[in-house]
Amino acid sequence: MARNSSQEDFPTVSNNVGDALEMSAADMLREIGGVGRTKNVIDRAAKLCGITYWRAFDIVYNKVRHIEPEELGRIRDTLKAQREVRTKISNLEYRIARLERILDRQVAERDRAHPDLFGNVVHSGG
Repeated sequence: MARNSSQEDFPTVSNNVGDALEMSAADMLREIGGVGRTKNVIDRAAKLCGITYWRAFDIVYNKVRHIEPEELGRIRDTLKAQREVRTKISNLEYRIARLERILDRQVAERDRAHPDLFGNVVHSGG
């Protein structure tokens, strides 16, 4: 783990993007907690990570001297799982949008006027 001199007792860990980008446990908790009031963000993150509210509070506000490896592991695992869920949701949203475009195109083709065998214009689809 890389450590900054200004954060001597506050470890940072690499996120999934690469070793060049470093993310502290406090940043991970903030990302896990989502948006909203800070108290609610910390509470959500603590529940999802399986740590107490006050432990999460101390981590977010850099009041801890040491983060246990199992705590850091739980935070990392929770963040990884959340990112995977977000990716799956994003993929599903993309697939649904694609299917909607296909359906719209099929409906437009069905509703378009078509000539019948005798050359008369017929509107299909009732």
